[in-house]
Amino acid sequence: MDIQNIRNSFLGLLMMCVPTLLVSCSEDEAYDFPGDGGKVFVRMQTSHTVNSTANTAEFTVRKTLNGAFGSGTISFPVRCTMPAQGEVRAFFDVDNSLIETYNATHQTDYQEMKSDILAFNKKDLVIGNGAMQSAEEIVVSFDEEKVEALAVGEYLVPIKMMHVEGGMEVSSNWNVVYLILEVVDDPYGFPAADRNGWTIVDCSSEETNAENAPAVNVLDGDNGTIWHTEYDQNQPNPPHTITINMGKVGNMVGFCYTTRSSGSGCPLGLKVEVSTNNTDWNEVATYDQDDLPTGNSVECKKFFEEEREARYFRLTITKAGQKYWGDRIWETHYACLAEVGAFLLNK
Repeated sequence: MDIQNIRNSFLGLLMMCVPTLLVSCSEDEAYDFPGDGGKVFVRMQTSHTVNSTANTAEFTVRKTLNGAFGSGTISFPVRCTMPAQGEVRAFFDVDNSLIETYNATHQTDYQEMKSDILAFNKKDLVIGNGAMQSAEEIVVSFDEEKVEALAVGEYLVPIKMMHVEGGMEVSSNWNVVYLILEVVDDPYGFPAADRNGWTIVDCSSEETNAENAPAVNVLDGDNGTIWHTEYDQNQPNPPHTITINMGKVGNMVGFCYTTRSSGSGCPLGLKVEVSTNNTDWNEVATYDQDDLPTGNSVECKKFFEEEREARYFRLTITKAGQKYWGDRIWETHYACLAEVGAFLLNK
């Protein structure tokens, strides 16, 4: 047989093998394409997915001075490797017996968590006749009250496809979704409130002539824009004030702000007041330069001794400046802030 005939024979053999490779399930059941093995599997797609481990999602709960915040929700359908011949139903449940194997395989030390901390919308999914994916998804979330009672640590919850009805089999390796929950001690990790709908009521001054630095910049979500008190045509000295309307009354437990990127004009003295009507004001706290950070794009978080009912809050900067060479302070007549926010128990 000449070289050309050998080549043609090899190509012919290869072409006969390729379809078989594409439609048959491999030993490790890697379902990147439809196959003929009649297997039911789950491939979770979520922004929380850990890239290095399939079907694994991570969540964090922070235990703060004002309660626990975090956790999250995932959802996933069930799929099969070929069109279902009739109705196929897959059943899921928590299987904590898988934790030890997972820890050994991944060299981790996750703890077991009681399954009643999870909330399921359902535990079974149906793939309809002729379909390759369930029309609905299982939605799993955490019971916030029960999560708050968890001790600090890392927990693993395996959600396994326990069995299938309808003439197909459970995949041997794509049958578990792993939820990793990390509970951390973070007293000041309280999330800032959503500022959608917030407005600036007033400010003592703002520079809009020499640069575009109005007070509204503290609510735009951009640390690169700032509120700068006036300095071009006038140069008012402190105190400088800014008043914010949060849109509705809430239980305010603190506030935050971010300094400008250059670090100049930082608050070195600050008074905080709250109001429900923008008429009657109550002073909540005062801070001096030992209490307030200085520097480039530094976030300051402050929490009150007790929650305060408020729709409006006002920051009065009584002293401003910048820190140079250790603890040396250069005071300025102007003040600057990049962002301002608040902490609310009901947001």
